[in-house]
Amino acid sequence: MTKHRGLCSLLATALLMTANPVPALARVYAPRVVAVGQPDPQSAITFLTHAAWKDLPAEERAEAIGKFLFDPANGLQVTAESPFAGTDPRSEHHLIRDPLQLWNVYGAASPEALSAAVAALWDVSGPGRAQVLFDPRTDRWAAAIPTGTGSRLFVPGGGEFIVAPDLQPRYSQGVAQYTRDLVLRRGETFTAWFNPQGDRWRLDPAWLKDKSQKARLLQPPAGPKILDDDRTAVRRGNGLFVYEPQLQGDAADFVDGVLTSRNLKITDAGLTLDSAGDGFVVFAVETPFVIVPELGDIADPKDDREASVVEVDGAGLTAAWSPDAGATWISLETKEFPAKLDLTKEVAGRSGYLLRLNLKGKPGQAVVKSFRVSTWVQLAPGALPAIRPGENAFSLKTRDHDGLESLPLVVEANGPDENEFLKYAIRPPRELNPADSQRRAVGPFSLRIPARPGTQIAWLSVAASLSADSDENQTARLGLATDRPAGFVAQDLPRLPGDHNHWHYQFLSDVRLDQPAETVYLQLEGRPALNAYRIVAHCIPRETQPASRLQVTHRWREAGVEKESAHELEEGANYQVVAGDQIENVAVEYRVAGGRPPR
Repeated sequence: MTKHRGLCSLLATALLMTANPVPALARVYAPRVVAVGQPDPQSAITFLTHAAWKDLPAEERAEAIGKFLFDPANGLQVTAESPFAGTDPRSEHHLIRDPLQLWNVYGAASPEALSAAVAALWDVSGPGRAQVLFDPRTDRWAAAIPTGTGSRLFVPGGGEFIVAPDLQPRYSQGVAQYTRDLVLRRGETFTAWFNPQGDRWRLDPAWLKDKSQKARLLQPPAGPKILDDDRTAVRRGNGLFVYEPQLQGDAADFVDGVLTSRNLKITDAGLTLDSAGDGFVVFAVETPFVIVPELGDIADPKDDREASVVEVDGAGLTAAWSPDAGATWISLETKEFPAKLDLTKEVAGRSGYLLRLNLKGKPGQAVVKSFRVSTWVQLAPGALPAIRPGENAFSLKTRDHDGLESLPLVVEANGPDENEFLKYAIRPPRELNPADSQRRAVGPFSLRIPARPGTQIAWLSVAASLSADSDENQTARLGLATDRPAGFVAQDLPRLPGDHNHWHYQFLSDVRLDQPAETVYLQLEGRPALNAYRIVAHCIPRETQPASRLQVTHRWREAGVEKESAHELEEGANYQVVAGDQIENVAVEYRVAGGRPPR
Protein backbone atom coordinates (compact mmCIF):
# COMPACT_ATOMS: atom_id res chain seq x y z
CA MET A 1 0.00 0.00 0.00
CA THR A 2 1.40 3.42 -0.96
CA LYS A 3 0.57 6.76 0.56
CA HIS A 4 0.40 9.91 -1.58
CA ARG A 5 0.27 12.97 0.64
CA GLY A 6 -0.98 16.31 -0.60
CA LEU A 7 0.27 19.60 0.85
CA CYS A 8 -2.81 19.90 3.03
CA SER A 9 -6.54 19.19 3.01
CA LEU A 10 -7.26 22.67 1.71
CA LEU A 11 -5.19 22.12 -1.42
CA ALA A 12 -6.74 18.70 -1.91
CA THR A 13 -10.24 20.14 -1.67
CA ALA A 14 -9.36 22.92 -4.08
CA LEU A 15 -8.06 20.38 -6.59
CA LEU A 16 -11.25 18.35 -6.31
CA MET A 17 -13.41 21.41 -6.80
CA THR A 18 -11.70 22.25 -10.10
CA ALA A 19 -12.54 18.81 -11.46
CA ASN A 20 -16.02 19.70 -12.76
CA PRO A 21 -18.42 18.72 -9.95
CA VAL A 22 -21.91 17.84 -11.19
CA PRO A 23 -25.35 18.68 -9.77
CA ALA A 24 -27.48 16.19 -7.89
CA LEU A 25 -30.49 14.84 -9.74
CA ALA A 26 -32.29 12.41 -7.50
CA ARG A 27 -30.70 12.35 -4.07
CA VAL A 28 -32.74 12.01 -0.91
CA TYR A 29 -31.25 13.90 2.03
CA ALA A 30 -31.51 12.67 5.63
CA PRO A 31 -34.35 10.19 5.05
CA ARG A 32 -35.84 8.66 8.20
CA VAL A 33 -39.18 7.12 9.01
CA VAL A 34 -40.57 8.31 12.33
CA ALA A 35 -43.36 6.53 14.17
CA VAL A 36 -46.09 8.90 15.30
CA GLY A 37 -45.59 9.53 19.00
CA GLN A 38 -41.82 9.02 18.85
CA PRO A 39 -39.20 11.81 18.67
CA ASP A 40 -37.42 12.55 15.40
CA PRO A 41 -33.84 11.16 15.68
CA GLN A 42 -32.25 13.59 13.22
CA SER A 43 -30.72 16.04 15.75
CA ALA A 44 -31.02 17.45 19.26
CA ILE A 45 -33.31 20.14 17.84
CA THR A 46 -35.77 17.67 16.31
CA PHE A 47 -35.62 15.55 19.47
CA LEU A 48 -36.33 18.47 21.82
CA THR A 49 -39.21 19.81 19.70
CA HIS A 50 -41.06 16.50 20.02
CA ALA A 51 -44.73 17.23 20.69
CA ALA A 52 -44.86 15.05 23.83
CA TRP A 53 -42.63 17.42 25.82
CA LYS A 54 -41.68 20.58 23.95
CA ASP A 55 -44.36 22.73 25.63
CA LEU A 56 -44.18 21.24 29.13
CA PRO A 57 -42.93 23.24 32.10
CA ALA A 58 -39.22 22.69 32.71
CA GLU A 59 -39.62 20.22 35.58
CA GLU A 60 -42.13 18.07 33.68
CA ARG A 61 -40.09 18.32 30.48
CA ALA A 62 -36.95 17.09 32.23
CA GLU A 63 -38.92 14.21 33.73
CA ALA A 64 -40.46 13.22 30.37
CA ILE A 65 -37.16 13.36 28.46
CA GLY A 66 -35.34 11.42 31.17
CA LYS A 67 -38.05 8.76 31.28
CA PHE A 68 -37.81 8.31 27.52
CA LEU A 69 -34.00 8.26 27.33
CA PHE A 70 -33.66 5.64 30.06
CA ASP A 71 -36.72 3.55 29.26
CA PRO A 72 -35.77 -0.08 30.11
CA ALA A 73 -37.24 -1.43 26.87
CA ASN A 74 -35.82 0.94 24.25
CA GLY A 75 -33.76 3.64 25.97
CA LEU A 76 -30.06 4.18 26.57
CA GLN A 77 -28.37 1.43 28.55
CA VAL A 78 -25.64 1.79 31.17
CA THR A 79 -22.39 -0.12 30.61
CA ALA A 80 -18.89 -0.24 32.05
CA GLU A 81 -17.47 0.41 28.57
CA SER A 82 -18.07 3.65 26.75
CA PRO A 83 -17.48 4.42 23.05
CA PHE A 84 -14.84 6.98 22.25
CA ALA A 85 -13.31 8.72 19.26
CA GLY A 86 -9.86 9.97 18.43
CA THR A 87 -6.54 9.21 20.08
CA ASP A 88 -6.40 11.70 22.93
CA PRO A 89 -5.44 9.87 26.14
CA ARG A 90 -7.69 12.02 28.33
CA SER A 91 -11.26 10.78 28.75
CA GLU A 92 -12.41 14.41 28.89
CA HIS A 93 -11.49 14.63 25.22
CA HIS A 94 -12.19 11.18 23.77
CA LEU A 95 -15.38 9.83 25.37
CA ILE A 96 -18.44 10.20 23.13
CA ARG A 97 -20.91 12.31 25.11
CA ASP A 98 -23.23 13.46 22.36
CA PRO A 99 -26.81 12.47 23.33
CA LEU A 100 -28.14 11.94 19.80
CA GLN A 101 -25.04 10.09 18.68
CA LEU A 102 -25.42 7.69 21.61
CA TRP A 103 -29.16 7.27 20.92
CA ASN A 104 -28.72 6.63 17.17
CA VAL A 105 -25.45 4.73 17.02
CA TYR A 106 -24.43 3.01 20.25
CA GLY A 107 -27.48 2.87 22.52
CA ALA A 108 -25.27 2.53 25.59
CA ALA A 109 -22.42 4.24 27.43
CA SER A 110 -20.80 4.59 30.82
CA PRO A 111 -22.47 6.59 33.63
CA GLU A 112 -19.95 9.39 33.09
CA ALA A 113 -20.73 9.70 29.38
CA LEU A 114 -24.49 9.40 29.87
CA SER A 115 -24.51 12.06 32.59
CA ALA A 116 -22.63 14.42 30.29
CA ALA A 117 -24.97 13.57 27.38
CA VAL A 118 -28.11 14.36 29.40
CA ALA A 119 -26.56 17.64 30.53
CA ALA A 120 -25.60 18.53 26.96
CA LEU A 121 -29.10 17.84 25.68
CA TRP A 122 -30.60 20.12 28.31
CA ASP A 123 -28.12 22.89 27.50
CA VAL A 124 -29.51 23.09 23.95
CA SER A 125 -32.85 24.52 25.10
CA GLY A 126 -33.37 24.26 28.84
CA PRO A 127 -33.25 27.14 31.34
CA GLY A 128 -29.82 27.51 32.89
CA ARG A 129 -26.82 25.26 32.34
CA ALA A 130 -26.77 21.67 33.50
CA GLN A 131 -24.01 20.22 35.67
CA VAL A 132 -22.23 16.89 35.61
CA LEU A 133 -21.51 15.69 39.16
CA PHE A 134 -19.24 12.94 40.46
CA ASP A 135 -19.39 11.54 43.98
CA PRO A 136 -16.05 9.85 44.80
CA ARG A 137 -17.56 8.32 47.95
CA THR A 138 -20.00 6.18 45.95
CA ASP A 139 -18.21 6.24 42.57
CA ARG A 140 -21.45 7.51 41.00
CA TRP A 141 -22.09 10.06 38.28
CA ALA A 142 -25.17 12.25 37.84
CA ALA A 143 -26.59 15.04 35.72
CA ALA A 144 -28.13 17.94 37.64
CA ILE A 145 -30.76 19.59 35.44
CA PRO A 146 -31.82 23.12 36.42
CA THR A 147 -35.58 23.52 35.99
CA GLY A 148 -36.06 27.08 37.19
CA THR A 149 -37.50 26.07 40.54
CA GLY A 150 -34.73 23.67 41.54
CA SER A 151 -32.81 20.76 40.04
CA ARG A 152 -33.73 17.35 38.69
CA LEU A 153 -31.04 14.74 39.34
CA PHE A 154 -30.45 11.90 36.86
CA VAL A 155 -28.23 9.05 38.07
CA PRO A 156 -27.44 6.61 35.20
CA GLY A 157 -27.39 3.10 36.59
CA GLY A 158 -29.13 4.15 39.80
CA GLY A 159 -27.57 3.57 43.17
CA GLU A 160 -26.83 5.95 45.99
CA PHE A 161 -25.78 9.48 45.10
CA ILE A 162 -25.03 11.97 47.87
CA VAL A 163 -25.63 15.60 46.94
CA ALA A 164 -23.06 17.53 48.95
CA PRO A 165 -21.58 21.03 48.64
CA ASP A 166 -18.04 19.74 48.09
CA LEU A 167 -18.88 17.90 44.86
CA GLN A 168 -17.25 19.30 41.74
CA PRO A 169 -19.74 20.72 39.23
CA ARG A 170 -18.57 20.14 35.66
CA TYR A 171 -20.46 22.27 33.19
CA SER A 172 -21.26 21.16 29.65
CA GLN A 173 -18.92 18.21 29.44
CA GLY A 174 -21.00 16.91 26.56
CA VAL A 175 -21.93 18.71 23.36
CA ALA A 176 -24.91 18.02 21.09
CA GLN A 177 -23.42 18.30 17.59
CA TYR A 178 -24.63 15.05 16.05
CA THR A 179 -27.02 15.14 13.09
CA ARG A 180 -28.26 11.98 11.38
CA ASP A 181 -27.46 13.33 7.95
CA LEU A 182 -26.97 10.95 5.06
CA VAL A 183 -27.76 11.02 1.39
CA LEU A 184 -29.16 8.17 -0.65
CA ARG A 185 -28.34 8.28 -4.36
CA ARG A 186 -29.76 6.49 -7.37
CA GLY A 187 -28.86 2.84 -7.02
CA GLU A 188 -28.34 3.00 -3.24
CA THR A 189 -30.08 0.99 -0.48
CA PHE A 190 -29.80 1.28 3.28
CA THR A 191 -31.18 -1.57 5.39
CA ALA A 192 -31.37 -1.15 9.18
CA TRP A 193 -31.80 -4.30 11.28
CA PHE A 194 -33.23 -4.27 14.79
CA ASN A 195 -30.95 -7.14 15.84
CA PRO A 196 -27.27 -7.99 15.19
CA GLN A 197 -26.38 -9.46 11.82
CA GLY A 198 -23.46 -11.65 12.78
CA ASP A 199 -20.88 -10.33 15.21
CA ARG A 200 -20.62 -6.79 13.86
CA TRP A 201 -19.93 -4.09 16.45
CA ARG A 202 -17.33 -1.51 17.26
CA LEU A 203 -14.55 -2.81 19.46
CA ASP A 204 -12.26 -0.14 20.90
CA PRO A 205 -8.74 -1.66 21.24
CA ALA A 206 -8.23 0.17 24.54
CA TRP A 207 -10.92 -2.05 26.10
CA LEU A 208 -8.61 -5.04 25.73
CA LYS A 209 -5.72 -3.54 27.69
CA ASP A 210 -7.37 -4.20 31.04
CA LYS A 211 -7.53 -7.93 31.85
CA SER A 212 -10.82 -7.79 33.74
CA GLN A 213 -12.43 -5.64 31.06
CA LYS A 214 -11.21 -7.99 28.35
CA ALA A 215 -12.62 -10.99 30.22
CA ARG A 216 -15.93 -9.20 30.56
CA LEU A 217 -16.07 -8.54 26.81
CA LEU A 218 -15.21 -12.15 25.99
CA GLN A 219 -17.83 -13.55 28.36
CA PRO A 220 -20.67 -14.89 26.14
CA PRO A 221 -22.46 -13.18 24.58
CA ALA A 222 -19.34 -11.31 23.43
CA GLY A 223 -19.38 -7.54 23.63
CA PRO A 224 -20.21 -4.75 26.09
CA LYS A 225 -22.56 -5.79 28.91
CA ILE A 226 -25.06 -4.03 31.11
CA LEU A 227 -23.33 -2.50 34.12
CA ASP A 228 -22.92 -5.04 36.95
CA ASP A 229 -24.30 -7.84 34.74
CA ASP A 230 -21.74 -9.92 32.86
CA ARG A 231 -24.43 -12.05 31.21
CA THR A 232 -26.60 -9.44 29.47
CA ALA A 233 -25.26 -7.83 26.30
CA VAL A 234 -26.37 -4.35 25.33
CA ARG A 235 -28.99 -4.03 22.61
CA ARG A 236 -27.48 -3.31 19.23
CA GLY A 237 -28.48 -3.49 15.59
CA ASN A 238 -26.72 -3.28 12.25
CA GLY A 239 -27.13 -1.41 9.01
CA LEU A 240 -25.92 -2.16 5.49
CA PHE A 241 -25.37 0.47 2.79
CA VAL A 242 -25.20 -0.97 -0.72
CA TYR A 243 -24.32 1.47 -3.51
CA GLU A 244 -24.46 0.05 -7.05
CA PRO A 245 -24.90 2.74 -9.72
CA GLN A 246 -25.58 1.89 -13.34
CA LEU A 247 -22.45 2.86 -15.29
CA GLN A 248 -23.47 1.67 -18.75
CA GLY A 249 -25.58 3.47 -21.32
CA ASP A 250 -27.43 5.94 -19.09
CA ALA A 251 -25.52 8.63 -17.18
CA ALA A 252 -28.27 9.40 -14.64
CA ASP A 253 -26.88 7.19 -11.84
CA PHE A 254 -23.36 8.45 -12.41
CA VAL A 255 -24.32 12.12 -12.40
CA ASP A 256 -26.39 11.62 -9.26
CA GLY A 257 -23.75 9.74 -7.29
CA VAL A 258 -20.37 11.18 -8.20
CA LEU A 259 -18.62 13.64 -5.89
CA THR A 260 -16.15 14.89 -8.51
CA SER A 261 -14.83 13.62 -11.84
CA ARG A 262 -12.54 14.62 -14.68
CA ASN A 263 -12.27 13.56 -18.32
CA LEU A 264 -14.89 10.78 -18.06
CA LYS A 265 -18.10 9.87 -19.88
CA ILE A 266 -20.73 7.11 -19.79
CA THR A 267 -20.94 4.80 -22.81
CA ASP A 268 -22.65 1.49 -23.56
CA ALA A 269 -19.39 -0.23 -22.55
CA GLY A 270 -19.22 1.59 -19.21
CA LEU A 271 -17.53 4.60 -17.61
CA THR A 272 -14.57 5.51 -19.79
CA LEU A 273 -12.25 8.37 -20.74
CA ASP A 274 -13.62 11.26 -22.73
CA SER A 275 -10.23 11.77 -24.37
CA ALA A 276 -6.95 9.88 -24.24
CA GLY A 277 -4.87 10.41 -21.12
CA ASP A 278 -5.88 10.39 -17.48
CA GLY A 279 -9.23 10.72 -15.73
CA PHE A 280 -10.71 10.00 -12.35
CA VAL A 281 -13.93 9.81 -10.38
CA VAL A 282 -14.40 10.26 -6.64
CA PHE A 283 -17.30 8.66 -4.76
CA ALA A 284 -18.15 9.38 -1.13
CA VAL A 285 -18.90 6.51 1.25
CA GLU A 286 -20.50 8.25 4.21
CA THR A 287 -22.75 7.34 7.09
CA PRO A 288 -23.99 9.00 10.30
CA PHE A 289 -23.30 5.71 12.08
CA VAL A 290 -19.98 3.91 12.65
CA ILE A 291 -18.48 1.43 10.17
CA VAL A 292 -17.95 -2.00 11.72
CA PRO A 293 -16.53 -5.34 10.56
CA GLU A 294 -17.55 -8.91 11.11
CA LEU A 295 -15.30 -9.65 14.09
CA GLY A 296 -13.13 -12.72 14.19
CA ASP A 297 -10.92 -13.27 17.21
CA ILE A 298 -11.73 -10.27 19.40
CA ALA A 299 -8.14 -10.03 20.58
CA ASP A 300 -6.80 -10.04 17.00
CA PRO A 301 -8.15 -7.46 14.52
CA LYS A 302 -6.27 -9.08 11.63
CA ASP A 303 -9.12 -11.50 10.94
CA ASP A 304 -11.87 -8.88 10.99
CA ARG A 305 -13.59 -8.55 7.62
CA GLU A 306 -16.31 -7.01 5.43
CA ALA A 307 -16.54 -3.57 7.06
CA SER A 308 -16.63 -2.01 3.60
CA VAL A 309 -16.12 -4.05 0.44
CA VAL A 310 -15.55 -2.51 -3.00
CA GLU A 311 -16.30 -4.67 -6.05
CA VAL A 312 -15.17 -3.24 -9.37
CA ASP A 313 -14.72 -4.63 -12.86
CA GLY A 314 -12.97 -2.95 -15.75
CA ALA A 315 -9.60 -2.32 -17.37
CA GLY A 316 -6.89 0.32 -17.24
CA LEU A 317 -7.89 1.49 -13.79
CA THR A 318 -6.49 1.79 -10.29
CA ALA A 319 -8.13 2.64 -6.97
CA ALA A 320 -7.29 4.71 -3.90
CA TRP A 321 -9.04 5.80 -0.72
CA SER A 322 -8.84 8.91 1.46
CA PRO A 323 -9.55 9.16 5.20
CA ASP A 324 -9.42 12.96 5.27
CA ALA A 325 -11.46 14.59 2.49
CA GLY A 326 -8.68 14.22 -0.06
CA ALA A 327 -5.70 15.43 1.95
CA THR A 328 -4.19 11.95 1.68
CA TRP A 329 -4.78 9.33 -1.01
CA ILE A 330 -3.72 5.77 -0.24
CA SER A 331 -3.43 3.28 -3.10
CA LEU A 332 -5.43 0.04 -3.07
CA GLU A 333 -4.05 -3.05 -4.74
CA THR A 334 -5.87 -3.99 -7.96
CA LYS A 335 -3.82 -6.59 -9.80
CA GLU A 336 -6.63 -8.13 -11.81
CA PHE A 337 -10.30 -7.61 -12.60
CA PRO A 338 -12.93 -8.14 -11.50
CA ALA A 339 -11.47 -7.03 -8.14
CA LYS A 340 -12.90 -7.35 -4.65
CA LEU A 341 -11.30 -4.98 -2.14
CA ASP A 342 -11.94 -5.44 1.57
CA LEU A 343 -11.18 -2.12 3.32
CA THR A 344 -11.79 -3.36 6.86
CA LYS A 345 -8.29 -2.53 8.08
CA GLU A 346 -8.54 0.94 6.60
CA VAL A 347 -12.04 2.10 7.53
CA ALA A 348 -13.42 0.11 10.51
CA GLY A 349 -14.35 2.54 13.28
CA ARG A 350 -14.74 5.48 10.89
CA SER A 351 -17.94 7.14 9.74
CA GLY A 352 -16.88 7.36 6.10
CA TYR A 353 -14.18 7.79 3.49
CA LEU A 354 -13.63 8.82 -0.13
CA LEU A 355 -12.95 6.33 -2.92
CA ARG A 356 -11.21 7.32 -6.14
CA LEU A 357 -11.06 5.32 -9.36
CA ASN A 358 -8.28 6.42 -11.76
CA LEU A 359 -8.38 5.60 -15.47
CA LYS A 360 -5.43 5.87 -17.83
CA GLY A 361 -5.21 5.11 -21.53
CA LYS A 362 -7.61 5.52 -24.44
CA PRO A 363 -11.41 5.90 -24.55
CA GLY A 364 -13.11 2.52 -24.64
CA GLN A 365 -9.98 0.70 -23.43
CA ALA A 366 -9.70 2.21 -19.94
CA VAL A 367 -13.17 1.52 -18.57
CA VAL A 368 -15.20 0.84 -15.42
CA LYS A 369 -17.82 -1.77 -16.32
CA SER A 370 -19.44 -2.21 -12.91
CA PHE A 371 -19.01 -0.88 -9.39
CA ARG A 372 -20.51 -1.80 -6.02
CA VAL A 373 -19.73 -0.80 -2.43
CA SER A 374 -21.20 -2.65 0.58
CA THR A 375 -20.65 -1.00 3.97
CA TRP A 376 -21.73 -2.34 7.37
CA VAL A 377 -22.50 -0.07 10.32
CA GLN A 378 -23.52 -0.37 13.94
CA LEU A 379 -26.70 1.38 15.04
CA ALA A 380 -28.98 1.55 18.07
CA PRO A 381 -32.34 -0.18 17.50
CA GLY A 382 -34.16 2.12 19.94
CA ALA A 383 -34.08 4.93 17.37
CA LEU A 384 -35.61 2.78 14.58
CA PRO A 385 -39.32 2.89 13.60
CA ALA A 386 -40.69 -0.27 15.21
CA ILE A 387 -43.85 -2.13 14.16
CA ARG A 388 -46.24 -2.73 17.07
CA PRO A 389 -49.50 -4.73 17.27
CA GLY A 390 -52.45 -2.95 15.65
CA GLU A 391 -52.33 0.22 13.55
CA ASN A 392 -48.94 1.88 13.13
CA ALA A 393 -48.77 5.45 11.84
CA PHE A 394 -45.49 6.58 10.25
CA SER A 395 -44.15 9.72 8.62
CA LEU A 396 -41.27 10.04 6.16
CA LYS A 397 -39.09 12.99 7.06
CA THR A 398 -36.19 14.30 5.00
CA ARG A 399 -33.64 17.13 5.17
CA ASP A 400 -32.15 18.59 8.33
CA HIS A 401 -33.93 20.41 11.16
CA ASP A 402 -33.73 23.68 9.19
CA GLY A 403 -35.28 22.06 6.11
CA LEU A 404 -31.96 22.13 4.25
CA GLU A 405 -30.40 19.48 2.03
CA SER A 406 -27.26 19.47 4.12
CA LEU A 407 -24.33 17.12 4.56
CA PRO A 408 -21.72 17.62 7.27
CA LEU A 409 -18.02 18.26 6.84
CA VAL A 410 -16.33 17.38 10.13
CA VAL A 411 -13.11 19.13 11.15
CA GLU A 412 -11.52 18.12 14.43
CA ALA A 413 -8.26 17.97 16.30
CA ASN A 414 -7.23 14.36 16.70
CA GLY A 415 -5.58 14.11 20.10
CA PRO A 416 -1.87 14.90 20.48
CA ASP A 417 -1.22 14.94 16.72
CA GLU A 418 0.21 18.32 15.73
CA ASN A 419 -0.49 17.81 12.03
CA GLU A 420 -4.13 16.96 12.73
CA PHE A 421 -4.53 19.91 15.08
CA LEU A 422 -3.19 22.33 12.45
CA LYS A 423 -4.58 20.63 9.32
CA TYR A 424 -6.96 23.50 8.52
CA ALA A 425 -4.93 26.25 10.22
CA ILE A 426 -3.79 29.31 8.30
CA ARG A 427 -2.40 30.92 11.45
CA PRO A 428 -1.06 28.68 14.25
CA PRO A 429 -1.41 29.47 17.95
CA ARG A 430 1.37 31.33 19.73
CA GLU A 431 2.25 28.16 21.62
CA LEU A 432 1.32 24.56 20.79
CA ASN A 433 2.01 21.68 23.20
CA PRO A 434 0.57 18.56 21.50
CA ALA A 435 1.37 16.18 24.36
CA ASP A 436 -0.17 18.42 27.03
CA SER A 437 -3.91 17.75 27.04
CA GLN A 438 -4.48 20.47 29.68
CA ARG A 439 -2.60 23.31 27.99
CA ARG A 440 -2.38 22.44 24.31
CA ALA A 441 -2.97 25.63 22.28
CA VAL A 442 -2.15 28.99 23.87
CA GLY A 443 -3.09 32.14 22.02
CA PRO A 444 -5.49 32.74 19.12
CA PHE A 445 -5.31 30.72 15.91
CA SER A 446 -7.23 30.82 12.63
CA LEU A 447 -8.76 28.07 10.51
CA ARG A 448 -9.91 27.99 6.91
CA ILE A 449 -12.95 25.74 6.40
CA PRO A 450 -13.80 25.03 2.75
CA ALA A 451 -17.17 23.70 1.68
CA ARG A 452 -17.50 20.21 0.27
CA PRO A 453 -17.08 20.09 -3.53
CA GLY A 454 -20.14 21.44 -5.32
CA THR A 455 -21.63 22.91 -2.15
CA GLN A 456 -21.69 25.98 0.10
CA ILE A 457 -21.62 26.16 3.89
CA ALA A 458 -24.98 27.17 5.36
CA TRP A 459 -24.23 26.86 9.08
CA LEU A 460 -21.65 25.50 11.48
CA SER A 461 -21.46 24.10 14.97
CA VAL A 462 -18.22 24.83 16.81
CA ALA A 463 -17.28 22.93 19.96
CA ALA A 464 -14.09 23.38 21.94
CA SER A 465 -12.53 21.98 25.08
CA LEU A 466 -10.83 24.55 27.26
CA SER A 467 -8.73 24.67 30.37
CA ALA A 468 -10.19 26.29 33.46
CA ASP A 469 -7.51 27.78 35.69
CA SER A 470 -8.72 29.66 38.74
CA ASP A 471 -5.58 31.79 38.69
CA GLU A 472 -6.19 33.11 35.17
CA ASN A 473 -8.99 34.69 33.20
CA GLN A 474 -11.26 31.88 31.97
CA THR A 475 -12.73 32.95 28.66
CA ALA A 476 -13.09 31.76 25.09
CA ARG A 477 -13.28 33.73 21.87
CA LEU A 478 -14.78 32.75 18.53
CA GLY A 479 -14.60 34.99 15.48
CA LEU A 480 -16.21 34.40 12.07
CA ALA A 481 -15.40 35.69 8.59
CA THR A 482 -16.31 34.59 5.07
CA ASP A 483 -14.51 34.98 1.75
CA ARG A 484 -11.27 36.24 3.35
CA PRO A 485 -9.56 35.97 6.77
CA ALA A 486 -10.18 39.53 7.89
CA GLY A 487 -12.82 41.46 9.80
CA PHE A 488 -13.68 38.56 12.11
CA VAL A 489 -17.06 39.08 13.77
CA ALA A 490 -17.16 37.95 17.41
CA GLN A 491 -19.77 35.29 18.19
CA ASP A 492 -21.70 35.01 21.43
CA LEU A 493 -20.49 32.13 23.59
CA PRO A 494 -21.88 30.54 26.75
CA ARG A 495 -20.33 31.95 29.90
CA LEU A 496 -18.62 29.68 32.39
CA PRO A 497 -20.50 29.88 35.73
CA GLY A 498 -18.49 31.03 38.71
CA ASP A 499 -19.01 27.82 40.69
CA HIS A 500 -17.32 25.62 38.08
CA ASN A 501 -14.62 23.70 39.91
CA HIS A 502 -12.79 21.52 37.42
CA TRP A 503 -9.78 21.99 35.16
CA HIS A 504 -11.76 21.30 31.99
CA TYR A 505 -14.95 22.56 30.36
CA GLN A 506 -16.51 22.68 26.91
CA PHE A 507 -18.63 25.08 24.91
CA LEU A 508 -20.80 24.65 21.83
CA SER A 509 -21.87 27.43 19.52
CA ASP A 510 -24.11 27.15 16.45
CA VAL A 511 -23.29 29.75 13.82
CA ARG A 512 -25.83 30.60 11.11
CA LEU A 513 -24.47 32.44 8.07
CA ASP A 514 -26.42 35.29 6.53
CA GLN A 515 -25.66 33.81 3.12
CA PRO A 516 -24.15 30.41 2.24
CA ALA A 517 -20.41 30.66 1.65
CA GLU A 518 -17.84 28.53 -0.16
CA THR A 519 -15.23 29.28 2.51
CA VAL A 520 -15.53 30.15 6.19
CA TYR A 521 -12.71 31.44 8.39
CA LEU A 522 -12.77 30.92 12.13
CA GLN A 523 -10.62 32.46 14.83
CA LEU A 524 -10.43 30.46 18.06
CA GLU A 525 -8.86 31.18 21.42
CA GLY A 526 -9.15 29.67 24.86
CA ARG A 527 -7.81 31.41 27.94
CA PRO A 528 -5.69 30.01 29.46
CA ALA A 529 -5.68 27.31 26.73
CA LEU A 530 -7.72 25.46 24.13
CA ASN A 531 -7.13 21.70 24.14
CA ALA A 532 -9.42 20.22 21.49
CA TYR A 533 -11.96 21.37 18.94
CA ARG A 534 -14.57 19.89 16.65
CA ILE A 535 -16.27 21.87 13.89
CA VAL A 536 -19.14 20.56 11.79
CA ALA A 537 -19.78 22.61 8.65
CA HIS A 538 -23.21 21.85 7.19
CA CYS A 539 -22.98 22.12 3.42
CA ILE A 540 -25.81 22.48 0.93
CA PRO A 541 -25.60 21.89 -2.85
CA ARG A 542 -25.26 24.92 -5.10
CA GLU A 543 -28.00 23.50 -7.33
CA THR A 544 -30.89 21.38 -6.12
CA GLN A 545 -33.46 19.24 -7.90
CA PRO A 546 -36.69 17.67 -6.66
CA ALA A 547 -35.95 14.57 -4.57
CA SER A 548 -36.66 11.09 -5.83
CA ARG A 549 -39.47 9.01 -4.46
CA LEU A 550 -38.14 6.77 -1.73
CA GLN A 551 -38.98 3.09 -1.47
CA VAL A 552 -39.48 2.10 2.19
CA THR A 553 -40.06 -1.50 3.25
CA HIS A 554 -40.84 -2.66 6.81
CA ARG A 555 -40.08 -6.30 7.65
CA TRP A 556 -41.23 -8.13 10.77
CA ARG A 557 -42.50 -11.46 12.04
CA GLU A 558 -45.90 -12.27 13.49
CA ALA A 559 -45.78 -15.44 15.57
CA GLY A 560 -42.76 -16.47 13.50
CA VAL A 561 -44.36 -15.74 10.11
CA GLU A 562 -42.44 -13.34 7.83
CA LYS A 563 -44.32 -10.12 6.98
CA GLU A 564 -43.46 -6.99 5.03
CA SER A 565 -45.09 -3.74 3.98
CA ALA A 566 -43.61 -1.75 1.08
CA HIS A 567 -44.33 1.90 0.24
CA GLU A 568 -43.15 4.34 -2.41
CA LEU A 569 -43.11 7.74 -0.76
CA GLU A 570 -42.47 11.41 -1.31
CA GLU A 571 -40.94 13.54 1.44
CA GLY A 572 -43.46 14.39 4.14
CA ALA A 573 -45.69 11.43 3.31
CA ASN A 574 -47.75 9.78 6.07
CA TYR A 575 -48.80 6.13 5.92
CA GLN A 576 -50.02 3.23 8.05
CA VAL A 577 -48.98 -0.36 8.63
CA VAL A 578 -51.39 -2.79 10.30
CA ALA A 579 -49.89 -5.72 12.20
CA GLY A 580 -51.11 -8.60 14.34
CA ASP A 581 -49.75 -9.94 17.62
CA GLN A 582 -46.49 -11.53 18.75
CA ILE A 583 -44.40 -9.00 16.83
CA GLU A 584 -40.67 -9.35 16.23
CA ASN A 585 -39.22 -6.42 14.28
CA VAL A 586 -36.68 -7.44 11.66
CA ALA A 587 -35.63 -4.47 9.49
CA VAL A 588 -36.60 -1.29 7.69
CA GLU A 589 -35.18 -0.70 4.22
CA TYR A 590 -34.72 2.62 2.38
CA ARG A 591 -34.00 2.52 -1.34
CA VAL A 592 -33.59 4.99 -4.18
CA ALA A 593 -34.17 3.13 -7.43
CA GLY A 594 -31.56 3.33 -10.13
CA GLY A 595 -30.37 1.40 -13.10
CA ARG A 596 -28.76 -1.98 -12.54
CA PRO A 597 -25.72 -3.16 -14.48
CA PRO A 598 -26.24 -6.34 -16.51
CA ARG A 599 -25.17 -9.57 -14.82
